[in-house]
Amino acid sequence: MVHPVAEANDHSPFGTLTPDEFYTRHSVTHD
Repeated sequence: MVHPVAEANDHSPFGTLTPDEFYTRHSVTHD
């Protein structure tokens, strides 16, 4: 999965966002 590098950090591919916040912000839907 490609993620916005600017939001990523060394600890999480979601950066400072939680996964849910990340998906909401980027309009990603997942089942």
